[in-house]
Amino acid sequence: MPVSPLCNIQCRFCKRGFNKQEHCPGVSRGLLKPAEAVGVLEKALKLCPDITVVGIAGPGDTLAGDYALDTFRLVHQRYPELIKCLSTNGLLLKEKAEGLAGAGVKTITVTMNAVDIKTLAQICSHITFNGQYITGEVYNRGNGGTVACPGAVGRH
Repeated sequence: MPVSPLCNIQCRFCKRGFNKQEHCPGVSRGLLKPAEAVGVLEKALKLCPDITVVGIAGPGDTLAGDYALDTFRLVHQRYPELIKCLSTNGLLLKEKAEGLAGAGVKTITVTMNAVDIKTLAQICSHITFNGQYITGEVYNRGNGGTVACPGAVGRH
């Protein structure tokens, strides 16, 4: 469900925005507020009662704001039996782990853009972390899927 508008990494291939034609990282048809997302889930479950998983993967990073956590809390209160999963770049995973567990999140996918800091600098223009704006090869916290970036990650 598209509930996370913020991101703490600016990837060079990502163009965050909203439209109905493009299908690329960071682009969504729209953005849902947490309560709206629960309403959409409710409608989906009426149409397809076999749904067992609810996931959030953007359009920004799920942990860069509280939107995903707020959504998962509401979903968990109403549908504790559903598997809750999210995708994140992992920068705030340590800080948000307890909140995720409390919201019933059991499955987390951590994306990894690169294992080498020089390659990461080719892929990401900047990172925002703990109020700092970080560019270039300065930051190496080791975030863990992969987005294909021809010419940049081919040797990994």
